[in-house]
Amino acid sequence: MIILGFQGGLDPIHSRSALGSICHDASAVVIRDGVLLAAFEEERMDRIKHSNKVAARAVSACMTENNISANQIDKIVIPCIESTADASLRWILFPKANEKVKGIRELMHETFSDCIGFRVDDEKFDFVPHHLAHAASAYYCSGFENALVLVLDGFGDNFSGIACSVNKGVWSTIREFPIPESLGEYYLAGTRYLGYDLFDEYKIMGLAPYGDPDRYRNLFRQSYELLPEGRYNILGNLINLLCEASPRRRRGEPITQVHKDIAAALQEALEDMAFHLLRYLQKETGHRQLCLAGGVSHNCTLNGKILYSALFDAVFVQPASHDGGLSLGGALLAYHSRQERQGADYIPSPSLEHVYLGTEVGSNKEIREGLDIWKDFIEFEYEADIAERTAQLLAEHYIIGWVQGRAEFGPRALGNRSILADPRPAENMSIINQMVKKREAFRPFAPAVLEEYAEDYFEIPSKSKQFPFMTFVLKVREDKRKLLGATTHVDGTARIQTVSKKTNERFWNLIDAFRRRTGMPVLLNTSFNNNAEPIVNSVNDAIVCFLTTDLHYLIIGNYLIKKKPFEQKRFLHLLLSLPAYCILMQSRTFMSSSETSWSWELRRNYDERLTTSISLEVHRLLSQADGKHSISQLLSECEIPYERQDEVIKEIGELWSLRAIVLNPA
Repeated sequence: MIILGFQGGLDPIHSRSALGSICHDASAVVIRDGVLLAAFEEERMDRIKHSNKVAARAVSACMTENNISANQIDKIVIPCIESTADASLRWILFPKANEKVKGIRELMHETFSDCIGFRVDDEKFDFVPHHLAHAASAYYCSGFENALVLVLDGFGDNFSGIACSVNKGVWSTIREFPIPESLGEYYLAGTRYLGYDLFDEYKIMGLAPYGDPDRYRNLFRQSYELLPEGRYNILGNLINLLCEASPRRRRGEPITQVHKDIAAALQEALEDMAFHLLRYLQKETGHRQLCLAGGVSHNCTLNGKILYSALFDAVFVQPASHDGGLSLGGALLAYHSRQERQGADYIPSPSLEHVYLGTEVGSNKEIREGLDIWKDFIEFEYEADIAERTAQLLAEHYIIGWVQGRAEFGPRALGNRSILADPRPAENMSIINQMVKKREAFRPFAPAVLEEYAEDYFEIPSKSKQFPFMTFVLKVREDKRKLLGATTHVDGTARIQTVSKKTNERFWNLIDAFRRRTGMPVLLNTSFNNNAEPIVNSVNDAIVCFLTTDLHYLIIGNYLIKKKPFEQKRFLHLLLSLPAYCILMQSRTFMSSSETSWSWELRRNYDERLTTSISLEVHRLLSQADGKHSISQLLSECEIPYERQDEVIKEIGELWSLRAIVLNPA
């Protein structure tokens, strides 16, 4: 039986409508007879962070890479309650009197036909509840027979989470959490007060250890109540309380100690409510194994404290706990529900060993073909022992982009689409931020450690010695904290990844080669992208990121890649086009009855807040850019004055770094 799990919006990449708000983190997975074959997040392919577009590329990749045709698919699972989605559509589209609004089923038929390219028989669509899909993604990947499954989220299907008891595949719902009890929304409110927004919650988690929760503890305790039976009441007054205590921070303003202390108190409040709930649920069910999913489960600090609390003997956190994991959970839930209906004997699901389920970077021959396209800008050589050569460069304190095998599913780079560095020099944190990430200095980087040496460097609280998904923040052993200067956070912790030779031999070999050279079985590992894009997916993505950052070297497969010295002549030969998601805009402002002002900008159709101001000359170039004409040709055809060309060329380079334009070799 082949099941396609589908999580995605209803807008194709080139358009924007009210339907763009219906979801985020589009993805697709395919399973055959309960076995996970492939999992792709649309953002890696359409290059839109947390993509809210149709998961067309993800679906196509699932089918193409596994030689699956449309008529072979038995079920397509959508992770939402159909009636709830229909009601949401009526609210979003706000129809006129007597106007019929299409339901989610009809829109899905149109989406698959128009955007993905095949028609679907109606009986193949299967709708499953949002939070049960989250829960299934955790339970069926945990390897546990019996478990408490807890989903803590923002919202979906008019709820914010669910708690279930599962015994040998038999599910019992203990509690559903209404939206007013949403821990995700509570944390997001504090995040927005601190000048950030949706999808930035992890930044607050990283900021919290710099603060002291004592300063605002009493204030936060006025924003919620702990009730009997593990219940809590969020009072909805957090923003008002905070604004009375201190002015709200605006995006881009300096972060002060006040903001750090508020972040610390916010994190503590989240943990207070979560532990209050967990203690009750554990006592009520008697379960000693816990499965976590939903957006709040990406709070690795909370996960680590749950592990250290010894409330449970084992804790599994779904590595794709965000909405991108719904396609996986929906597909698994549909499969196991069918098995149960057919009276099949219960068979425990195996634990998820890895998430290298995405795009394959290709053979060395295919990689070479991709590199040849950029030969005017890079030079490269084949290395038979790429692990040893890369380890040498890392030991010499170079910062490396590392691309191998299949891309990871989920938000973490786990050694196949990574930026790597020596974890010892503390200054590597700031160096990588300045060179590549362009992100806040307070955010920590993760250590990737050979699993055989994890206990030597980290305080491992559970029987399990494997932490392959960067889902837990653990304590660094006190005598190793200065040694791991670039990956130890200010509070002596780290979000660790243990690396197994069984699941990623090439990454294991690299770290082991570094260990033999330096005595250190750990590397600094962070995602391979700049701050304007998702994690790189393809050879081309990796080269573009390499050329638009200050990374020292790039490794793809067995190829060691360096940049050639910049030559403007070669740059001007690149072909210029706009990404499908970018819109050219010009606006006119009337200053007075006789005076007007014009402005020009690039706007992203997936989020109208994301705009980039551009000059008139660049606007003229981009209005003619079609991917067939070079920058040099467009400068001539648009008659850009010679004295303005250097500034225009510089502006084009900056737009390339922002991924607001596309440049390709002829």
